[in-house]
Amino acid sequence: MFRSSRSATVVPILLLGVSYVTLSVAEPVSVPLQNKQKNRFDVSVRTSVSYTDNRDQIDESEVARNDQGELLYKKESSTTFSIGPVFSYERVIDQRLKLKTAYSPSYEKESNPSPGGEDWNWDHYFDFGMEYIFNPRTSMTLKDRFSMTGANSYFYGSDYEFDPNRPERLSEDFYENRLSGSVTRLLSTKDSMTLSANWRIKRYDEKDYADYRDEDEYGFYVDWMHKAGRHLSYGVFAKYSSWDRENKLLEVGSQKVDVGLQYLVVGIQGSYDLNGNQDHYIFASFGFNHAWYDDDEQDDQNQLGDSRLEFRFFQRDPLRVLAGIRYGLDNSDVYPFSSQQDLASYLNLIYIFGSNEQYKLSAALEYRLRQYNLLDDLDPSAKSYGYYDALRERNNGSDDFDRTSVYFRLSADWKVNEWLTTSAFYSYESVECDIDTDYDENRLGVSATVRFL
Repeated sequence: MFRSSRSATVVPILLLGVSYVTLSVAEPVSVPLQNKQKNRFDVSVRTSVSYTDNRDQIDESEVARNDQGELLYKKESSTTFSIGPVFSYERVIDQRLKLKTAYSPSYEKESNPSPGGEDWNWDHYFDFGMEYIFNPRTSMTLKDRFSMTGANSYFYGSDYEFDPNRPERLSEDFYENRLSGSVTRLLSTKDSMTLSANWRIKRYDEKDYADYRDEDEYGFYVDWMHKAGRHLSYGVFAKYSSWDRENKLLEVGSQKVDVGLQYLVVGIQGSYDLNGNQDHYIFASFGFNHAWYDDDEQDDQNQLGDSRLEFRFFQRDPLRVLAGIRYGLDNSDVYPFSSQQDLASYLNLIYIFGSNEQYKLSAALEYRLRQYNLLDDLDPSAKSYGYYDALRERNNGSDDFDRTSVYFRLSADWKVNEWLTTSAFYSYESVECDIDTDYDENRLGVSATVRFL
């Protein structure tokens, strides 16, 4: 089986935390952009060291040898050193338009790379952000991130078999671009509407084995909210999403496993502001999902979609809290399934303190249960060459598969002065999966950023 990415667990909880903080600190669109310095160019250097006790995310009992008895892989630890500059530029024009760009290349050196991998690589990140206020009622935001990573190896998991004819280096070099934008309109003093869209592409090196993981995704979201009083707001929302993953490696003649999903969610939402000052409130949404698949033989699904209950506690200082639970049908994190039923519970804490708010502590906890069914979530053509039967046999004859994960992260940031910022983190992830391998991983790291301009 092919491994799922670490980011499949880590990314959702981090995005929730970032989105929460963004929503919490957002000002009404009628307030002009504030910035004491209209033009600012910064140059800094960031260096970091991180350690993992499970480089390949495999079970501790997994050990493989070739026919000559040579060790192919086992659970290994590794340390990565990284250093690189960060160039950023910010400009505010007429208190209506704010532009911000950043470029950060980094050189990484790994002490113990995976088999077939290289011990160094370059990563590149380019960010662009824009905020524009058309008038006191309408504002727009636009964000784009382009990233490119290289010289890493790709681990195939428990089904790895030594093949002398296969290239020694299995590259997972790829680039990814994420573009998103939104427009917010105040229809009246009590009504507001938001329209947003996102587009993402991910491309691997087509000369190597990882090219089956190319992905395309785009979507649209619209909602309307009505403020019924000081405490209660309610509204409706709709979301459309399209996702597709390439799978050239599994082409058999004219057949291949289609891994793609489109879905439409419509629902109701509401929030209750406990004190009427937006510091403590409860948010809930209930949606209905209709999903259809790239493969014409795969039946459509209708079920709950993007239904959640959240408690948000926000103060300018010192504590911010987000706790919630979400359930819905989504595109799959695990190959070769197209969709999954996803139940996630999460908690984010941010504590900022110090005379100049120079200290920040944050904690994130997430528990996720992903469920898959061979008949509902897998391309039926997989039966034609035994993939369906192999999965079923591995799961003791059952058509239902689970992937449960627990993720925890604790981090600390210290702004020593205007020129130096330091940080440290520890994370733990535990995964139990009927499809892929089980594993536990501990990671920890420290970093420092020195600003020159």
